[in-house]
Amino acid sequence: MSDWNHLVPAAADKIVAEGRKVTAESVRAQIGYGSLRDICPALRAWRESRRKAEGIAATIPAEVLNAFQAANLNAWAAAGRLADERIAAIEAACQDRILDAEAERDAALSEGGDYEKQLDELARELVASRDSEKRALKAVTRMDAERKIALERADALDLAIEKERRATAEALGLAGELRGRIAAMSEIFNHTQQVLRSANR
Repeated sequence: MSDWNHLVPAAADKIVAEGRKVTAESVRAQIGYGSLRDICPALRAWRESRRKAEGIAATIPAEVLNAFQAANLNAWAAAGRLADERIAAIEAACQDRILDAEAERDAALSEGGDYEKQLDELARELVASRDSEKRALKAVTRMDAERKIALERADALDLAIEKERRATAEALGLAGELRGRIAAMSEIFNHTQQVLRSANR
C-alpha cells in the first residue's frame, strides 16, 4: 500500500521547486500512479501545512531569518566537511590494514617457499649419505611442520584481508548513507528557505 501522506508532499515540493503549478493531476503525474481519491486528501493536508508554515514565517523578522539561514548554511557546510574527513580517514585506515596484512601474508608464503627448498636439500643429503639419515629425517619433519605453519598463517592472513575488505565496503556503504542523509536534509533546508523567502515577499 502506498504512503500517500509521504508521496504526495514530496511530489508537490518537487513541483514547486521546478516552478510548476501544483494540482492533483500534476502530483499524480509526478508520482506516476494513483487515484485522485487517494491524492486529494493528502494534497489538502500539504496545502494546509504550507499555509501554516508561511503564516509562521511572516511573523519572523527578516534579520532573524537571515541569521537563521546563515547559521544553517554554515552548519551544513561543516557537516559535509566533517563527513568527508571521516570517510577519508576510514578509507585510509582500512587500506593500511589491508596492505599490512598482504605484506605479512606474502612474507609467510616466502617462508613456505624457503622451507620447501631446504626440504629438497635435505632429501638429497639422505640419498648421498646414509650416515646422516636419522638427522636428516628429523630435520625434514621439523621443516615440514614449519612449512605447514607458515602456509596456515598465510591462509589466516588471507581471511583477515577479506575481512578488512568487507569492513571497508561496509564503511563506504555507511559513508554513502551519510552523504545521502546530508543531501536529504540539505534539500529539506533548501525547501524551508524557499518557503521562508516566499513568505517574506
